[in-house]
Amino acid sequence: ANRLAKAADYEHEITVHVIAGGPVNAFTLPGGILVFFSDLIDQAKDSSQVAGVLAHEIGHAVHYHPTKGLARQYGIELMVKLVSGGYSDVLNTLTSGGNLLLALRNGRAFERDADATGVSLLEKLEIRADGIASFFEQMLEKETSDAAASAGIWSSHPPTAERIAATIEYR
Repeated sequence: ANRLAKAADYEHEITVHVIAGGPVNAFTLPGGILVFFSDLIDQAKDSSQVAGVLAHEIGHAVHYHPTKGLARQYGIELMVKLVSGGYSDVLNTLTSGGNLLLALRNGRAFERDADATGVSLLEKLEIRADGIASFFEQMLEKETSDAAASAGIWSSHPPTAERIAATIEYR
């Protein structure tokens, strides 16, 4: 993890935590903290898939996505409170839907950015970069439908098929 971060000129140490169980997922917290669920590692077909997910999460860290997401979310809420004097339930209700859509849109952009950065970092270190696409393909094989595609604008992630197409060229 720290080799990938260093390749991206990320100045902070990365800490990886593995939590027993599922879901088959990983996420990044502010401060370069990566959390993997052991089910993701256990269900990966090979080390390139784990490396692909790790590189993707490093992409979030090096672009400060978790911090930016929190700052945007709380910055918007603070602005609404300042404008409304903190008393308008109607304004808060109306803006909460907009805040959610903005957060989801930012989430999809962050995911695309992390995918591209992850692949780039793997290639830079001459590590197999095909694990990201094969991991997404494996996810689609296990699910009856693409949850991100089904959710549309309400999804925090781009459709899985789109992510495969964007990362498959690295095989």
